[in-house]
Amino acid sequence: MELFLVRHGETVLNAERKYCGRLDVPLSERGERQALTLPKRLPLERIKAVYSSDMIRAVQTAKPLCEALNMEPVLMSGLRELDFGDWEGMVFEDVRKQYAEQHAGWVSGKYNCAQPGGETSDNMFK
Repeated sequence: MELFLVRHGETVLNAERKYCGRLDVPLSERGERQALTLPKRLPLERIKAVYSSDMIRAVQTAKPLCEALNMEPVLMSGLRELDFGDWEGMVFEDVRKQYAEQHAGWVSGKYNCAQPGGETSDNMFK
C-alpha cells in the first residue's frame, strides 16, 4: 500500500499564527488556491480512495482532488486535529507567554503534556 499524506490548506487562523485544532474554520483564499494544486501534484492514477477529517478545512482541501478523481472523500472524525483546549484561537506567542511551562513541554516533545482543557497526543489516538 502507498499512502499520501496531505495537510489541509491555510486557514485565516494559520495565517494569523493562532492555534486551531478543533475550531472548525474554513480555508482562507490562499488555502483554497493551495487545494486546487493537489490534482496537479499527486499521481492521480495511483489514488484509490481519499480519507479526510470531517473538519471543513480538510473537506475543502480534499474537494478538488476528489473532483479530479470523480469520487467522494471518506470523512472520518478520527482524523481530526488535536484539541488544544484553552489555546484554541490564541496567538502562538501569547500562549508561549501565558502558558510557559505547558508550552515548553509541548514544543520540546519531551513529555506528553495536555493544554489546559485540551488533550494529550496520547489521548488523541485513543
